[in-house]
Amino acid sequence: MGKDMSPPVKWRSPRFPDQLASFRTLLPGMDQMSFAGDWTESRDTVVLVVLAALVGVLCGFAAFAFAWLINAISLVFLPFTWLTGFSPLARDLVIIAAPTIGGLIVGPLITFFASEARGHGVPAVMRALAEQRGIIHPKIAIVKTFASAITLGSGGSAGREGPIVQVGAALGSTVGQILRVRESHLRTLVISGAAGGIAAIFNAPFAGVFYGTEVLLEEFEARAISVIVLAAVTASVVIRALKGNNPAFAVPSYTLVSPVELGPYAVLGILAGLVSVAFILALYGAEDSFHLLRLPDLVKPGIGSLAVGILGLFYPLTILPYPPIFGATYAPIGAAVAGKLSLELLVALLFGKLIATAFTLGSGGSGGVFGPSLFLGAMLGGAFGIIVHALLPGVSAPPGAYALVGMAAVLGAAGHAPITGIMLAFELVDNYQMILPLMVATVVAFLITRFLVRESIDTLALTRAGVTYRARQPTSLPPSLLQTTRVSEVMSKDVATVPPAMSLTELAQRFNETGHHGFPVVNGEDRLLGIVTLSDLENALLKQSTVPAQNDAEAMQPKRVSDIMSTDLAIAYPNETLEAALRTMALRNVGRLPVVEPGSPNRMIGLLRRSDLIEAFRRETMPTQAVAMPSLDIGAWGGTRFIEQMIAPDAPAAHAAIRDLAPSLPRDTLIVAIRRAHTGQVLLPRGDTVLRPGDVVIVLTRPQHATAARKLFEAPREASVVNLRSVSR
Repeated sequence: MGKDMSPPVKWRSPRFPDQLASFRTLLPGMDQMSFAGDWTESRDTVVLVVLAALVGVLCGFAAFAFAWLINAISLVFLPFTWLTGFSPLARDLVIIAAPTIGGLIVGPLITFFASEARGHGVPAVMRALAEQRGIIHPKIAIVKTFASAITLGSGGSAGREGPIVQVGAALGSTVGQILRVRESHLRTLVISGAAGGIAAIFNAPFAGVFYGTEVLLEEFEARAISVIVLAAVTASVVIRALKGNNPAFAVPSYTLVSPVELGPYAVLGILAGLVSVAFILALYGAEDSFHLLRLPDLVKPGIGSLAVGILGLFYPLTILPYPPIFGATYAPIGAAVAGKLSLELLVALLFGKLIATAFTLGSGGSGGVFGPSLFLGAMLGGAFGIIVHALLPGVSAPPGAYALVGMAAVLGAAGHAPITGIMLAFELVDNYQMILPLMVATVVAFLITRFLVRESIDTLALTRAGVTYRARQPTSLPPSLLQTTRVSEVMSKDVATVPPAMSLTELAQRFNETGHHGFPVVNGEDRLLGIVTLSDLENALLKQSTVPAQNDAEAMQPKRVSDIMSTDLAIAYPNETLEAALRTMALRNVGRLPVVEPGSPNRMIGLLRRSDLIEAFRRETMPTQAVAMPSLDIGAWGGTRFIEQMIAPDAPAAHAAIRDLAPSLPRDTLIVAIRRAHTGQVLLPRGDTVLRPGDVVIVLTRPQHATAARKLFEAPREASVVNLRSVSR
């Protein structure tokens, strides 16, 4: 599952495995037998099992403490029981003020202490597994716990499951880091912590196991799954000892009344798929909208929570002493599963919860999407069940059965985890009679959602950030250089920096002296403040030459580096792959990435430039001697392909400048690097760079455009020279 983070512990094997070898001659064929296998590996497995049990125990206590903290905070923020009788106006003011104040507290807490605690938690765990080799800073668990507890306890609309997944993963990572286990074991402990958190929060060990294996585990490996099972079971044992053997919901015993009923359940699956898509789009649409607001991040959760409070005024306080769209309570879900809510209220809660959750998490609040998915599914299923039961009373179950199935369908569809949704609902109802409706509706919902939105509600956040989470992808193809090389292996460690107080004149001299196109800006405490590029300087000098230096205009002109540097930084971590770093460069359109310590984004330890990437390619794929093959596939990268191509003497691209060749390049095709035929010099292509026969180019293109791209560099099949403009776009 990856390279070792650190050398494994060297156990001293006992002598008796060697002594067993002397008995091999006693029985026929014993010389071919392996008695103990790898004794070190066996001892290593024992250690991993013990650590998984420890992580499970910690997750059980963490889930109990998290639930207690939410309840304690809600007693402070949501005192509606006595305010209702005292003054309706006071009650309404508290409904609006409670989540708003909570959001205003959470914003600074996340901004100043741990930005990873923002949002719904699971994408941060996936990113740690994908890019940081499972390393999660312990402070994330602390900040996430308090930020989510304040968000939920004050009335913010989100779930408690995402936070406990992140907290459990951080606990597993912390245990592994303290004991310096190897990377594969560290990743397993992270997933075990996440599974233990789900198992503890629902008192449902099967759900935790399937969540860890279906959503987070990259490869189905027997030892890893066994460890995850142990962590989930241990967490469930702890939570049952603390809270009793009570499931999260009290579910009546429902059954499939008639095989005909599978038709309505399939229709429910279609509706659940559409609701899941709407949930995903609403969540990330709200996130984009708040991102466009020209306001500090620390106040945005307060604005989102204010909208939630205003929305809460329109709901009755009958199910709970506060609006039912508030917080992460399961009471409305339980009422829907029990069939106690009217059709009108179910529909109102469906739309209200979707909007409230989008505002809470999209604005930067802390919580999860697991619980809201269950909420939306229960409301949808309950409403649909009322209609079906009215139309087909003799062959349909009560509406509560449809609410239960709707929970599994929306959860499995939104998270692209149908098995988790099915098993959670099955474990809650503890009745095999409902397994067919659960399977039909959940699978249909998953297929609808997967067709309309290729990414899940969790992985979409990674995709938007330029991170690929490869869960159970085929491993028959060898990994490319981008996938196997870490940033720390190619980054520049001796980095020239500039202080924020440097004048623009001095900065211009530094650019002229070094030939660099950009510098990290670092203060006297070696804290990374920003990046200043040559284009930033050119724009500033142009502004000075066009704005009259009089009155207030002179004071507004940039004078030092701090006035023109960019503070919205794209960064890289030393343990992430070149693939992830290159994707970040492409998405942010930058030529360099500061490399920072994991957990300390202001502590720069190196700089990754495009030239560093090209040099890595040159060392691995462009030997100094002549290239024997005229064309070579280097490897795939997230829907694109790198190809290495020698330019034939009579190729259309021979003797052409890059700017003249650009209109003829196929769509989504880019020339990344050029190696001169005779000198071996590697060039970064510019507009005036002329391609020469014998040069070798590295081209990034889509697989479907690879053939058309090669035609530019290959000899034409016909005797006539192919016109550059004739190549299909």
